[in-house]
Amino acid sequence: MPSAALNFAFSNTAPSAISVAAFAGTGSAPVAVAGAAFTPSNTAPTAITPPSVAGTASSPEAVALAAFAPSNTAPSAVSLPAYAGTGSPPTAVAVAAFTPSNLAPSPITPPSVAGTASAPEAVALAPFAGTGVAPSALAAPLAAAATQNVPQLVGFDPAIPTPTDDTMHTPSFLFAGRLTAGQLFGFYKAPAAVALKGVQLACQDAPTGADVIIEVVDNDGVSLGRTATLPAGASTADVTFVTPLPLVIHTLVRLKVTQVGSTKAGSFLTANLIVQLV
Repeated sequence: MPSAALNFAFSNTAPSAISVAAFAGTGSAPVAVAGAAFTPSNTAPTAITPPSVAGTASSPEAVALAAFAPSNTAPSAVSLPAYAGTGSPPTAVAVAAFTPSNLAPSPITPPSVAGTASAPEAVALAPFAGTGVAPSALAAPLAAAATQNVPQLVGFDPAIPTPTDDTMHTPSFLFAGRLTAGQLFGFYKAPAAVALKGVQLACQDAPTGADVIIEVVDNDGVSLGRTATLPAGASTADVTFVTPLPLVIHTLVRLKVTQVGSTKAGSFLTANLIVQLV
């Protein structure tokens, strides 16, 4: 159905003014508005009953998981980028040219040294006037002090001599260096049952001021009750025991210095044991 055409004509005339209703103030205070009456109450508010929540003893419902089926298929191969070689050798690197030479090296000219024909200059010496006086005598050096040496263990020869008695032998002990009280020296092991009848002493540097006393001891330094004395100022002494000292086979015997010279201790002492088989 065709619509009816609307006729509309544009007008350049300004619209008519709109009249506003006139408002005259009264000057009176506004009328109070009556509020609803409210009486406070001391009564506690009514308790609010919460909604009932009833628990259930049923287990929670199972949550369905998305199905997953493993696959036995190998993973797809990973393609590597293709690399095509050129087959050409590497480019040669140019090196600097070097031509050897068969020529001998140039000689080196040494610096010129020109000698002089002049005689060397004389060196002036300081003047020296003799006195004519004989030189003073030099003082003699101080007497050398003896050095205390550590005693040395010297072996002995157990061979039995045969000049007078086939049953006698004389093992020798040597104390090397200056004698020191309390020192053990020498060593003798009886080859059979024997008797120690005495000791022969000889000192290279005789003691002075006091006698040297030697004691017969066992391997532990314990006295066996026999001593020998080298008198002060004497170089030798032949000591015979009043009672021989019996020794069973394999008995160990040593000597011990129990006294030395007070002024000069004495040094390099030899002691011969007088031993007889029994």
